[in-house]
Amino acid sequence: IGQGKEEARKFLKENRDVAANIEKALLAALQEQKPSNAERARKSA
Repeated sequence: IGQGKEEARKFLKENRDVAANIEKALLAALQEQKPSNAERARKSA
């Protein structure tokens, strides 16, 4: 990947498969961190 935000953006637009893999990994990581409804209820009680 080139340096800088614009170069990174350009790289990801040109390499959609890489962008899709990154998006998939990020969503999976965020889903793991998301508290369940039961956990949220305990915290607010």
